[in-house]
Formats: sequence, structure tokens, C-alpha cells
Amino acid sequence: ALHPFVVALSERHVGLVEDLMTERFDVAWGETRAIAGRVAKREVEGVAPDLVAEFSRRTLAIEAVMAEKVAELEAARGCAPTSDELGVVHRAAWRETRLKKAHRSVAEMTAEWCERARPWVGDDPKSWVASLAGRSDLPALRADDLTDAMLSDVARAALFARSEKSSVFTQANLYADVERQLH
Repeated sequence: ALHPFVVALSERHVGLVEDLMTERFDVAWGETRAIAGRVAKREVEGVAPDLVAEFSRRTLAIEAVMAEKVAELEAARGCAPTSDELGVVHRAAWRETRLKKAHRSVAEMTAEWCERARPWVGDDPKSWVASLAGRSDLPALRADDLTDAMLSDVARAALFARSEKSSVFTQANLYADVERQLH
């Protein structure tokens, strides 16, 4: 019963993490296509694209494998793959680039992440994070701040976004689009 809502629940999770980070660190969010430009992603405003790329190695590897597979398909058939075929290619690239999990402690992983980030954040990560604060000119909203008119606008925008993507969709698809609009 939950499987159809996996994407929607993921969008809810992303929204909650963004809200908590905004509340704790006063950061702003913006859309970017800097990494794997097919779909806009949300990143903290002020984070260098090269730093995002450093922590997006898997996504970049998937995109490289996809580009190779799509080129092979196009050469063999003389036309671009359909969106359904692109989904199949993406899943194959995802599986192909997945490395076997290594069991490491959180302390080991954190030390590695800090070292990888050092060229962009320097030796004082707390100061770097503080430098990202205060970049939003939008008011912080809570659920009870949302008026019926605002919610109607969100619903309309979500329905429009979904209908631009596909002619047939489910409640789970709409729920995911509503969550994206709320971001």
C-alpha cells in the first residue's frame, strides 16, 4: 500500500529536512541543474557547485553511463529513446554504478566527508555554515500560516505541473507534486 507513495514520501522527507535546516541554520534554498541537469534539484544557497559535485559522484556516474547507453541506442536505431526507455536505461545505469556497501563507522565517514569538503569550507566548517545564513528574503511559514487561497494555488500549480508531465497519473503522483510545490 505504501509503495506507490514512495516518491511522495521522499518529497515530504526532503521538505522536512529543508525546514529543519532552515530553522536551525537560517539557510535559503534554490533550484539548480548544476548536477545531472535532467531534473532540478534543491540546494542550499551559497554552496559552490563544485562542492555539490564532490558529493554527487554517484549521480554523475549514473549520468555518464546513461549518456553512453543512450548514444548506443540512438546509433543502433537512428532515433532517440522514448521516456519509458530512458527510465529503463536509468535503472540499468543506477544498478551498474552501485558499489558494494562497506561497513564503516559514522566517525570514519564523517572524517572522510570533512576531508573531502575542506577545499571549499576550509578548516572552520562552523564559520562556513554560518556564512550561508540569512540569504532568504522570504518569510518563514508554518502550516497554520497557509491560507485557503494559498493552498488552492499550491493545488493548481501541482495539478498543472503533473499534467505537463503525463496525461495519466495517480493520487500518489499528485501528492508528490504538492510536496514539491510546498518546497
